[in-house]
Amino acid sequence: MFMLTRLSYNIRATAMAFFTLVGVLFVSFATPMGRNNDHAAFAVMLIGVILLGTASNYGESFTLTFLQRYPDTIVGAWSSGTGISGVAASLIFMGLTSAGLTEQQTFLVSTPVCIIYWLCFTVGMVAPHKVLVATRTDGKTEEIIIHCLDEDEETHIPMLREQTLARDDVVSVTEDYEIKMIMNFRGVSWRNSPAIRKPEPAKDDSEEGDGLYNPCCRFLCGCCSPTNGLRRWWREQGPDMILMHNTMLWFFFNLAVVYIAEYAAQLMAPFSFYCEPEWVDNFWVKNSYVVTQFCYQFGVLISRSSLLIVQIPYVGVLSIIQVINAICWVIQAKLLFIKSYDKKQQVNMSFILFAWMIFIGLMGGASYVNVFYLILQRSTKMRQKEEEEAVSKYLAAQGHDMGDHAAGSQHRDAAADMGAEKKLHATEPILADMAREHSDEMTQPSGGSDTGRTEPTHAQPYQLTVDNADMTDAEREEIEQIRRTLNDVWAARRETGMNIGAMYATIGITLGNLVCLVFTTRC
Repeated sequence: MFMLTRLSYNIRATAMAFFTLVGVLFVSFATPMGRNNDHAAFAVMLIGVILLGTASNYGESFTLTFLQRYPDTIVGAWSSGTGISGVAASLIFMGLTSAGLTEQQTFLVSTPVCIIYWLCFTVGMVAPHKVLVATRTDGKTEEIIIHCLDEDEETHIPMLREQTLARDDVVSVTEDYEIKMIMNFRGVSWRNSPAIRKPEPAKDDSEEGDGLYNPCCRFLCGCCSPTNGLRRWWREQGPDMILMHNTMLWFFFNLAVVYIAEYAAQLMAPFSFYCEPEWVDNFWVKNSYVVTQFCYQFGVLISRSSLLIVQIPYVGVLSIIQVINAICWVIQAKLLFIKSYDKKQQVNMSFILFAWMIFIGLMGGASYVNVFYLILQRSTKMRQKEEEEAVSKYLAAQGHDMGDHAAGSQHRDAAADMGAEKKLHATEPILADMAREHSDEMTQPSGGSDTGRTEPTHAQPYQLTVDNADMTDAEREEIEQIRRTLNDVWAARRETGMNIGAMYATIGITLGNLVCLVFTTRC
């Protein structure tokens, strides 16, 4: 999750699709690949499950980090998609097995989904990109995509423009870039992302200059030489990881708790239905576990699709409710207090458990989507605060009278009047159509063009302060450079926060399975 953050998103999507396909094939052909030996077949199946688990968890992680470039509410669309996939998978499995297909055949039927997944990300998905528009000799236009950090635009864009003009088939190239939605296959670079140059932190003698000032940092990296790759990686990524972890810990903790509880509950489902041997001909009895999983996924779908309708800031309440659900479900699995010795009554009582599992899915899905939304919201506010402080500090250093940080106050007032919640990148105008509820928060680019250069989007609050402070052009440019640098830094930090959230979700799933394992060995 944290080691391959600069790897191209297209390459990551390709790798995840490949691992998923190989994992499904390993699980499907475990017995023949193991030459009908139970131990060998189990080993092959275990490898397949590991590949599938890796693809699932890492795929979730890199998709969440990719979403940080969109409005915060877009995480609701992603969450809704995960809910739909769960419901569809349950229905497909239940339908195909009921139709007489073996589990191997059912798995093989799902293999085209791997290709569909890859096509959806690379071809079906579009993202905002900065482009220069070149006019060719035949009269057609060509979009030259800009792949660079915000802070490198001043040097990279003129160089890219000169290179394009040097082509024989190009007549002209626009001076300023435009923002356009381009499919990922063409818009997202297949090369590694450029490294972000972060400001050097002030060194403290107590830190011994090695950056290993946290106890767990010393435990992990202390045995390595200063030039070791792990230590270099920690020096680059560690401060941001610690910052995002500490500031978002409450959200991460609740996400893990909810996952532990809901997985412990749903995995106890096979042991929660009373059944006599002669009842297995009944559909609801025979498919009780599959129906329960469908009910869980249905609840997840509803709640993960609800972000635009209702937002829940008190995620701790959801965690408490889910823990109570898990405890009660474990008791049900142990004692079967919801049961009947009459077949018809037992089938009717099974619907109580089905409805209960829908409720568990509702709580789990609501926690998931709201936690990731709150992570993005808080990181946006933190970025705004850091930008405000950096500009105020710079103005004070230049001798401007800040009047108890009046500039910061003016910035807050101006931002409040304009909607307050501005996004990290200069892509708000085109993304406003994707999230209508954010339209009042977006600032249109200057110049009367919907696709023109959008630098004023972030600079306008400071423009008010600039006029009052009678700033020079050099100072204005320095403030703009501060904004660009923070755009890059906070884009990486938001990705780190989403990565940590995905990691906590994985930890919760793992612990939930362990809890279930402990109790099921005694059932």
